[in-house]
Amino acid sequence: MRFTPGWSVGWYFVPVMSLWKPFQAMREIWQASAQPGNWQAVETSPLLGWWWTAYVINLFLTQIGYRLSQHIDGIQSAMTASAFTTASDISGMGLDVLAFFLVAKIASNQIWQAKTVEVF
Repeated sequence: MRFTPGWSVGWYFVPVMSLWKPFQAMREIWQASAQPGNWQAVETSPLLGWWWTAYVINLFLTQIGYRLSQHIDGIQSAMTASAFTTASDISGMGLDVLAFFLVAKIASNQIWQAKTVEVF
């Protein structure tokens, strides 16, 4: 595999690279969990794309809400910042649900793979 466990997490914290590297790492984890011996040939689920789309949307909404909240100068700007923050929170809930199903499926694949390995 190209991504180590450390970099699979670390890419979330690298500016700009965090827009696609975590997706690539998660795709690789998905593939290797489904078929360790031939992971490159495994197709990924649409769930992975939905999760990543929700992640990027949430990331942008969070940044917009944060930056707007830094420049509040009246009720209108406070309402706008609040709207983006609320949208970020709501999209975060959807992201959490998708992440749960994604991780649950990966864990299920790994458990299934562990059970199929013969012990000599």
